[in-house]
Amino acid sequence: MILYSISIFIFLFFDLPIKKSLQNAVYTITEFSFFALLIYQQLKNKKNRIILVSLSILFIAIQIIHYLTVKRVRLDSIPIAVETIFIFFFIFLYFHELLKSSIPVLSKNYFLWIAIGILIYLGGSFFIYILANNVDYKELDQFWFITYIVELIKNALFIVAMILFAKNQSDDKQSSQKPLPNLDFTL
Repeated sequence: MILYSISIFIFLFFDLPIKKSLQNAVYTITEFSFFALLIYQQLKNKKNRIILVSLSILFIAIQIIHYLTVKRVRLDSIPIAVETIFIFFFIFLYFHELLKSSIPVLSKNYFLWIAIGILIYLGGSFFIYILANNVDYKELDQFWFITYIVELIKNALFIVAMILFAKNQSDDKQSSQKPLPNLDFTL
């Protein structure tokens, strides 16, 4: 999570000395790879993991082909659309496994908050990113603020997830300690 946050910050904050279209492609691959890796770590079913890896390789191939064949555009809309659909599918695989498992307490599951954050972020910006190359700058600028809002919501849910993760780790440490002996001798 920290590596994801730092790399995305660098992409968004600094103007890297590479072509804008290459920067967009690398950003999309980086974002997809982090999301896919986070979900991969949570999947338990081997078949689901194989599907995730296969579709991830397919996505990277689509991104490379798109970069090499499509003329310079504002945003790599087609790979972003494919990324969103694949990540949604991966999250639904995760939800399916989660609902099939016998773990009753969903509120303590930190990754559930990460998955919801990713869903809100990708779903909220999906159509704006798809239309980015087909509308005027003026029109795009009117709605671009929505991407900032869903990004903030995603980040807030990631923070909730990190707090839950830390809390669960401290609870696990406390429960793994030897219990104190019962010294109550009263009848």
